[in-house]
Amino acid sequence: MDEVTRTTYETVAKRWKHGWELHIDGIGVTQSRTLLDAETMVRDYLAMLLDISEDSFDVRITPEIGIGAEGEVLELRHADQEPGAARKRAVEQRRGPASR
Repeated sequence: MDEVTRTTYETVAKRWKHGWELHIDGIGVTQSRTLLDAETMVRDYLAMLLDISEDSFDVRITPEIGIGAEGEVLELRHADQEPGAARKRAVEQRRGPASR
């Protein structure tokens, strides 16, 4: 019997104000709030767009992690928390030294 090769859809997750943009190579873009639900969102999008079963292909998501608000390199496990942390730092800076 011949082995069936499954299609793998390469996806780059790019951080934005409201979560993550999921750029599916050669297909299109969808979104998710967190990286935890990114694969589900990509599967739903591809199944609807291509009229295929959600479990008939593989998905590989590569987060595009960059520089945080204070210049530090973000680690994957902290990437979803960065927007909230940046807001907190901004509030603390507005309050000035008396609040620290």
